[in-house]
Amino acid sequence: MYDRDNSPKVRQSIMQEMLQRENNSEIEALFDQIEKVKADIEYWKSRDDSTATDAEVAERHLKPLELELKSLEEKRNEKRGDDPKGEKPTCETAPVVPAGASGGVTPGKRTNYLTPAIETAQGKCEEKDKLNAPAVYAKLRDMASARLTPFIGVTEDGLQWLDSNDHPQTLSLGNLRDRLNRQKTNSAKTR
Repeated sequence: MYDRDNSPKVRQSIMQEMLQRENNSEIEALFDQIEKVKADIEYWKSRDDSTATDAEVAERHLKPLELELKSLEEKRNEKRGDDPKGEKPTCETAPVVPAGASGGVTPGKRTNYLTPAIETAQGKCEEKDKLNAPAVYAKLRDMASARLTPFIGVTEDGLQWLDSNDHPQTLSLGNLRDRLNRQKTNSAKTR
């Protein structure tokens, strides 16, 4: 009899959750270190530097602390997947729609959490490759590796993402090829 709890997908999901928890612990530790270094910097900046010697001592302590702070913040941002400006990655923001305007959703047309990610990946491709499944998949794999919404990682089966019910789903190259073929067919019909 086959034990569902021992299936490769379940084991893989458990391993991913363990890695995510470990990563979150590392991020929390970095936040703690950053706060400690910031407190040390504040201490040295608030000292009374009335003499030249005091100012030199404070300066000698401040420089390494500021470098350490910068290094810790870079590590934290790398662990969290932040961009170089220090902003948390998010889905691209939707354009502002004036009050009373249509939301742009065609009645009867379903969308899911993966559609905006695919459109973003297509936008990163050259014009000739926007419907080329391997090219778009490569961009999506980069997004999944960085764990950008809605992706949670990359597996040997494909790119894992969370659906609207927070259930893990997998997007394979074949699935993406089917989606892009439907997109080609639908765009040809509307012309």
